Amino acid sequence: MTNSVMDQQDHFLADEIPSEVKNNRSRLYEFGSNNANEIKAKFPDIKRGDVVTVDINGYRNENRYIWTGENLIDLYFDVIDYGSIPPEFTFAEFPDPHYFADSINHNYLFWVPIIPENISKDDDRVILDVTFDGKEYKFPLETVDEYDEYKITDSVETIYDKLTHHESGVVALEVSADDEKYYMVY
Repeated sequence: MTNSVMDQQDHFLADEIPSEVKNNRSRLYEFGSNNANEIKAKFPDIKRGDVVTVDINGYRNENRYIWTGENLIDLYFDVIDYGSIPPEFTFAEFPDPHYFADSINHNYLFWVPIIPENISKDDDRVILDVTFDGKEYKFPLETVDEYDEYKITDSVETIYDKLTHHESGVVALEVSADDEKYYMVY
């Protein structure tokens, strides 16, 4: 790309994740109950974003719940049918696309707040800007050349239009295994 938005701006890289976040990722607890008082008593250091499995015999993320700080809630099954973090757990609070990798099976999905004026595009991609603790992160969204059940396969123009007119205020992104590519997820 010559003279594009991406030539002028860096994109998010895994080594930009604050070390206090990298070293404090979501933990997975196993416990036979989803009662909040019992969980707090058994795991006094449980923190918002930790995951509790109440039955280890479930498939993928069955019987896994996420701790809100006060109680357990279901994982979010509206985007990926085997479950992911709920939309209220955004990148602004958990600034690491791999934060839940050890506690929620089979996805690198994370939620990014959308502010229309922080969305830009060039010929090749749409770029989301997110600010966390005064630091700006850029997520260049790739288009997918072939069909993928979950990833958006639309053109740059269509993705840009969907984001700038998005009503929920957050969008689900998925990071590639090499931390270099980001995809918008349905």
